[in-house]
Amino acid sequence: MGCTYYLEVVRLASYTIEWRGNGYTNSSSRYGCRVDGIINHITAGTASSTDFWFRDPSNKGSSAHYLVTRLGKIRQYVDDSRRAWHAGIVQRATSKYAKHRLTLGVPGYPGWRRQDPNFYTIGIEYECISGGELTDKQLAAGVWLTTMLCNKHNIPMNRVRIFGHSEIDMIDRPFDPGPSFPWDELMKRVKGGVSMKEVLENIDQVAKALGLPDVSGWAVKAKVIKSAIDMGIMKDEHDVNQPLVWGEFVAVQMNVVELMKNYTDKQIDEKLVEFEARLFGDGSDA
Repeated sequence: MGCTYYLEVVRLASYTIEWRGNGYTNSSSRYGCRVDGIINHITAGTASSTDFWFRDPSNKGSSAHYLVTRLGKIRQYVDDSRRAWHAGIVQRATSKYAKHRLTLGVPGYPGWRRQDPNFYTIGIEYECISGGELTDKQLAAGVWLTTMLCNKHNIPMNRVRIFGHSEIDMIDRPFDPGPSFPWDELMKRVKGGVSMKEVLENIDQVAKALGLPDVSGWAVKAKVIKSAIDMGIMKDEHDVNQPLVWGEFVAVQMNVVELMKNYTDKQIDEKLVEFEARLFGDGSDA
C-alpha cells in the first residue's frame, strides 16, 4: 500500500462530511465547466440559521457547497458536480482569477453569464459574523476541506485560485469574508501541511477509525515521532510548532499502524482493506 493510499486514509479518517442538502437546496448545471477555484464566505449568522436557509423552500436565490461550523464540523449542501448559488455576478473584481474568467467566459453563454463564477468554483461558508474570527477547530477543518478539494479537482494551492467573495464583488460583498479572515494561516497550512499538534491529535482519530488499540498515551506518540525521525523522514531538529509537509504526516500515520503490536501484519492489512471498502466501496458497482 503506497503513500497515496495512506494519505487518503488520513484525510478521510480525520473528518467526515455530513450531507445536508435537500430538494429545496438551490443548484443548477455547470454546463460542462470544470471546477478550478474555491471561494470563501462567512455566513454572517449561525450554522443553524444557515442550515435552515439552505434547506428552506422559500429560499430562491442562494446556496453553497459546504458549511464549516465553529465546532469544526463540515456540512455539504450541493454536490461538487453542480453549480451552487454562492457568488453571483463579478463587480469591481480585484481577483486575478475573476479577471481571467471575464475573458474566458462560459461556452455558449454570452453577456452577464460569462461573469458568473459559480460555473467554475466551489463555495465554502464559514460560520462567523462580520468582523469575527474563526475558531481553531474551524480553521483546521477548513484547511482539511480546502486541501481535499484542491487535490480532488486539481486546483492550484495558491491565493489566485483560493480567494474571498469580496475579491470578485467589492460593491455588494466588500466584507465577505472580511479583514479578520486568516488567509495567511490558511494558505500556510494548505501549502505546507499540518502542525505537530494536529498530527498528535489525528493519530488518535486515525487509530480509532482503523479499529486499532488506543494510542492516546504520550509515550506511544513519542515513539511514533522518534520512529519517523529514525527513518530519516523527519529531521531531529524539527520544530514542533512548524507545519509538517504531507509526506511527513503520512509517514507518521504509517508508523502508528506499525506500532500496533496487538495485530499481525496480515491483520493490519485486513483492517486497512476493510476500512478502504467502507470509505470507497468494494468496487462491485464499478
